[in-house]
Amino acid sequence: MSPSKRLPIFDVAKAILILLVFWFHVPQIYIGWYQGTDETIIAINNANLQLFVPFFMVAFFVISGYFLNTTKSLWEATKRDFLTIIVPAILISVISNFFYTIWPNNAVPRFSNYLTLNYWNISLGYWFLTALFIAKFIMQLLVRYVKKTPIIITIAMCLCALGLMMKTKLINIPNYVFYQEALLMSPMILLGYMCKNCNYEINRAHLGYLALGYIITITLLWVFNNSITGFHLGSSFSLDYIPMALWLGTSGTALILFIASWLEKSKLLNLIGKLTLPMFCLNFVFIEVFVKFFMPFAERGGAYSWLYVVSAFVCSTTFALGFSILLDTKYLRWILGRWDLTEFRQLLHNKN
Repeated sequence: MSPSKRLPIFDVAKAILILLVFWFHVPQIYIGWYQGTDETIIAINNANLQLFVPFFMVAFFVISGYFLNTTKSLWEATKRDFLTIIVPAILISVISNFFYTIWPNNAVPRFSNYLTLNYWNISLGYWFLTALFIAKFIMQLLVRYVKKTPIIITIAMCLCALGLMMKTKLINIPNYVFYQEALLMSPMILLGYMCKNCNYEINRAHLGYLALGYIITITLLWVFNNSITGFHLGSSFSLDYIPMALWLGTSGTALILFIASWLEKSKLLNLIGKLTLPMFCLNFVFIEVFVKFFMPFAERGGAYSWLYVVSAFVCSTTFALGFSILLDTKYLRWILGRWDLTEFRQLLHNKN
């Protein structure tokens, strides 16, 4: 898989992953935020935890590692990541939280939260994007200044263990800007980077074997009733769990890439994949709105309560995609970290 040009397989893979993010958060918000009690929706949530939570966030880190840019200077690469990850997260968060401020009964508490440091750290920081930025910076340092691969791998694994000890409170340090998650995910960034720079080609057959390994592993865990939720950053698992988490994250990523290799020509999935970042930033606001809308129907229960999950998923995804397409127009693309303002300056010049 050559990294010299944009590869559809990765856009399709990101599209599948962001759709899983939306699907996962619908029952999560229904249960966690609105205290929903429908047994079918709870069962859907439990199935999500078992089937794809072990990899669905990890895979984003692997894909980002594959495209780690080491041809530019460290400063240029870091600045590029900051402009394309952190700045869009902040700008799109301001937009999405504007919806909260105008939503009935939410205006006062949401507006007052803008004045607190914790709000800007968590709500505007997006733990995933902040952790991704830090993890990429850590790996930039390692691959540039540590030349031997075995040493890089050892350091990455030690950082992973350190992050895990912090997450499980064995080392009690405040998790400012989500650096603990960044340390925890360092091996996955390295894995993606090594896949790009390995001396042999990774083809569909290799992905298929790893994907089959994931399916077999998950099946065995289910048969033996061993509840494993993978590299779930909010969970508390022990250090001896790292090998299983790495295997599930790696093989699960291969599963998504294997599926994506058969769907490369899908125009819709390619579009969604190119707009993954804004869709990720916007997913909570639209999901919360539609889950709240469908909540009264879902609480009635019955054989078709799953339909309300599907409806909330479809509606929230559609609205987020539509808004992301709007942001991708030529005069708003800078919000997505695409900072070519030539057309915008030309428009101002013509008006003057």
